[in-house]
Amino acid sequence: MIGMKKFSESITLRIAIILFCVFCVIVTIGVRFKYNDYLKEISDKQMELDRIEEEVAELEREYEKPFDKDYIIRIAKDKLGLRLPPEIIFYNGD
Repeated sequence: MIGMKKFSESITLRIAIILFCVFCVIVTIGVRFKYNDYLKEISDKQMELDRIEEEVAELEREYEKPFDKDYIIRIAKDKLGLRLPPEIIFYNGD
C-alpha cells in the first residue's frame, strides 16, 4: 500500500512538472511573438521618423533659399495658384 501511495505521488509530481514546463514554453512563445511585434512597430516608427526628418530637411533647404523675385514668383505659383499676366491658363474638364 505504501508503494502505491508513493507511486501516485510520483506521478502527480511528474504531471505537475510537465504542466509547469508546458506553461513556461507557452508563455515564452507568447513573449517572443510580442517581442517580434514590438520590433516591427519600432521598425515602422523608425521609417516614419526618417520620412519626417527628410521632410524637415527639405523644408529647411526651402527656407534657406534666397528671398528674391524668383522665389516670390515660385511660391505664388506653387502655393497660391497665381500666374503672371502674360501666362495663359487652360482648364481641363477634370
